[in-house]
Amino acid sequence: MTAEQTKIAGESHVKAPWLNVYGVVPPHLDYPDCTMYEAVERCAETYPNHIAYVFMGRKTTYRAMAAEIDLCARALKATGVRPGDRITMAMPNCPQAVIMFYAINLVGATANMIHPLSSEKEIEFYLKESGSIFAVTLD
Repeated sequence: MTAEQTKIAGESHVKAPWLNVYGVVPPHLDYPDCTMYEAVERCAETYPNHIAYVFMGRKTTYRAMAAEIDLCARALKATGVRPGDRITMAMPNCPQAVIMFYAINLVGATANMIHPLSSEKEIEFYLKESGSIFAVTLD
C-alpha cells in the first residue's frame, strides 16, 4: 500500500504523502485505553525504581513521580478543581509543570497550556477563551 493510497480504519482512501518517509513506522498506532495519568501509574507499578526524568542532574523515579502527582491532585481537589474543569498552566519546562499536567489529568480536568512568558493581555484572552477556573504559574 502506497502513501497515496492508504486505507484508514475502513474509510475511503486518503492522500498522505508524508507516509513515504515513515520507513517501518506504521501509519496508525494502537494506543492504550487509559488516561495519560494511568499510563504513568502503570510505569510506576511496573518499573517503580526506573528513572522517570532527570532535571538539572536530579533523577526522579516513577514511584516518586507518581507520589508527587497524587499529592498535587489531592491539592487541586482541595481547592475545588473537579472533573471537566479547565486549568490554565503558564509554566516553563520543569518537573513542576510535568507533575501539574498529570495531576490535572488525574482529577479529570483539562490542562490549557500557555507560554509562561505570555503578556497580561494574552493570559487574559487565554483564560476567557478556555473557560479556565484556575491559572497555575511558578513564582
